[in-house]
Amino acid sequence: MRIHRWLIATILMTAMLAIAVAITTNQPYLHQFDTWGLHLAGQTTTTRTNWARTITNWGSPVGMVITAIVLALWMLWRRRPTWAATLASAVLATAILNRLVKAVVVRPRPFVADPQLHALAHASGWSFPSGHASASAALVIIMLMYIWRWHRRPATRTLAAIIGVLYLATIVWTRVYLHVHFASDVLAGVLEGVAVAIIAREIMRGLQQRYRRHLMHGGVGGPAG
Repeated sequence: MRIHRWLIATILMTAMLAIAVAITTNQPYLHQFDTWGLHLAGQTTTTRTNWARTITNWGSPVGMVITAIVLALWMLWRRRPTWAATLASAVLATAILNRLVKAVVVRPRPFVADPQLHALAHASGWSFPSGHASASAALVIIMLMYIWRWHRRPATRTLAAIIGVLYLATIVWTRVYLHVHFASDVLAGVLEGVAVAIIAREIMRGLQQRYRRHLMHGGVGGPAG
């Protein structure tokens, strides 16, 4: 099962890198995808713009870090230190990786690349990949993993999955709607965030198992995780 998770993470990261290559080589199908994504985001209205700005501020990398800290403290209170470390490390890793990839791909934002578009929210720096999408995806996936591990009721799992998917989809939509990211930026961000979440969970799981074996050899039980 662990091999399957690593394989999934590898596939997701490879897909994200493939999008980056398509951007740097100006592939026409990517332009078509971005045009379709912008059209799908819908026409701008004052009400939708105000709502999108509110939602997108909550999903910012800074907002996700604050949310991750709160949730990690809650996990520590629940005596789940491994999960707290997983959540914190995943969100932090997406922020670091995001900056590195941005510096390599150096893709202008939509309102810079197309003078006909106007940014409906403040955004600076390079466009690819979306930090909002990657951080939000990492946080959502870790929380879903946590709920799947500690809550057995199907209704709880289903509700959590619906809320998580809707939240992530809304964040992704706001970034394209506000003209601060291309559709391929947010897609790559989601791929990156999910992959990082899986990798963080597997690394922390491995460290936890090694720690437990060490304590067992010493005659002491390990943490609940």
